[in-house]
Amino acid sequence: MNVCAQKSEGGAVTALLLAIRCGRDEEVERLLAAGVDVNLADADGLTPLMASAMDGYVMIARLLLGAGADPRVRSKWGMTALAIADCFGHSALVALLEERTRDAGALKGLQSSAKDSYDNSTQGKSSNKRDGSSSSHSEGGGPYPSQ
Repeated sequence: MNVCAQKSEGGAVTALLLAIRCGRDEEVERLLAAGVDVNLADADGLTPLMASAMDGYVMIARLLLGAGADPRVRSKWGMTALAIADCFGHSALVALLEERTRDAGALKGLQSSAKDSYDNSTQGKSSNKRDGSSSSHSEGGGPYPSQ
């Protein structure tokens, strides 16, 4: 829960977004340590990472990414933080976000691949008979074949 959320005419405006737009690194660190949702978006779908991308705050972007900000999130207009940084010409931030977006995609791919492998390895196998004995062993009743 974001305890720092303030309501306004345009939707939720967070203290985190305000600290980012003002370039206040220490305030961003304090809010992150307090547990503010790093991926909370405003009414336009603008996330804290996107706000840092607008202004080119590389240090703040690093703090947000370190706290779990997802660089793949898109705004209401389909823009990612990477696209926003590119539009504003913040090349150092573009490089950082390209790297982190690749990393996030690779991690998601690994997670999907691991899940698919597990699902495939468990399909079609009957692990146990109804009486609890293993189907791959002889009728000895234990885990080892009878001799």
